Amino acid sequence: MNLGYYIFALLILIIIDVKAQNSKSYDNSFHEIELTDGANVDQFSFISNYLKDISHVGLGEASHGTQEFYIAKSMLIKYLVNNLNFKIIAFEMDEHVAKDLNNFVIGGVADISTTLKNYGLYNSIELKELLEWVKTYNSKQIQDKSKVNIIGFDNKEFWPRPFERDSLMADNLLQKSPKQKCIIWAHNSHLIKSNTWDVTNSNVKAMGNYLSNNLNEKYYFIAFDTKKGSFNVIEDGDLKEYGFEMNKKSLHEELDNFFVGFKNYSLTNIYDLTHINSNWQGPPQTAPSKLGVDFDALIFVNKTSAAKPIE
Repeated sequence: MNLGYYIFALLILIIIDVKAQNSKSYDNSFHEIELTDGANVDQFSFISNYLKDISHVGLGEASHGTQEFYIAKSMLIKYLVNNLNFKIIAFEMDEHVAKDLNNFVIGGVADISTTLKNYGLYNSIELKELLEWVKTYNSKQIQDKSKVNIIGFDNKEFWPRPFERDSLMADNLLQKSPKQKCIIWAHNSHLIKSNTWDVTNSNVKAMGNYLSNNLNEKYYFIAFDTKKGSFNVIEDGDLKEYGFEMNKKSLHEELDNFFVGFKNYSLTNIYDLTHINSNWQGPPQTAPSKLGVDFDALIFVNKTSAAKPIE
């Protein structure tokens, strides 16, 4: 056999080895999750590897009214509080409403059921149970600095100013969380890190873009996605449930529910992230996004259901 044959064979072996390494790296980036047992918090222990030196973690949602997103975020928050010393939970919520919730979790007797029932899509049993867990956690802390605080970074005065709202929310959040590690609960559209996803077609930066520019590598955003199920919207002042099914492929066809991080294996192709509005505007749409650029990780729930309102 001539030298050319050996060189060709060697190249084939190198290509096979590289593909095998990439495949292994790809598989290791996925973590199957289950959402039937809300107490199974330790299944998210892998997240510690992704959040070294992170001060602000964004937990997004394709819809404000989805039960599985609330359950997954609640489990993540419990893990981050218990294991990674996060002390602030910041909601896309009017800051004055958030004060009532904070009074409750730090030991007050506020009626959070009424507060949540009167606050649109945050009328959720899952969210109420999370706040009750935070209250119990805080009751076991001797020092005030060890307690978890609830803050809101939105304000009703921002709402009539849609082209400024995201920058105002970003400034408000950064002023309220200068030192302690912070978890941010908001819609995907607000937490996107780059300026490549402009859902309003207005050339306005998302809040997450401002945070990323200010915090640099200390801001980590986990987007949430789905392809079918049901969700709540606000219609004529009340919650209303709609069903949907979208023609889109999952990043992992063998797993129904999973976390995938883009730290060790970066997927550079465009991904269609589901976008569901707070009020009914027809079937959900998708917004093209760049994996590993617009968000650092993704939690995908194949089939979702509408959040359960407080009775």
